[in-house]
Amino acid sequence: MRDAEAFDAEVRRRRRTGDLMMVDAGKQTLAEFAEEWWRGHAVPDLAPSTRRRYAEVWDLHVLPRLGGYRLRQVTPAVVDRFAPTLRLRSGRPPFSRR
Repeated sequence: MRDAEAFDAEVRRRRRTGDLMMVDAGKQTLAEFAEEWWRGHAVPDLAPSTRRRYAEVWDLHVLPRLGGYRLRQVTPAVVDRFAPTLRLRSGRPPFSRR
C-alpha cells in the first residue's frame, strides 16, 4: 500500500512540475517512437541515402518484429532474442553493409 501511495504522490508532483509525460513514456510503442524520431531527427539531419537504408532495415526487419512493443518492453533480453534472427536470415551480422 505504501508503494501505491508513494506512486500517487509522485504523479501529483510530476503533474505540478510538468513532468507527467515521464510517467507514461514507456507506454508508447517502438513504432510510435520511431515515427516521431523520423520526423524530428532523420528527416532534418540525415542524408537521403542514409534515410533510405534506415527505412529498408526498419520496414523489413525491425517494424514487423518489434514495432508493436511498448518502449518499456524493449529490454536487453528482447534485443538479444531479436538480433540472432537477423543473422540467421542473412548469414551476416545484423545491420551490416551488403
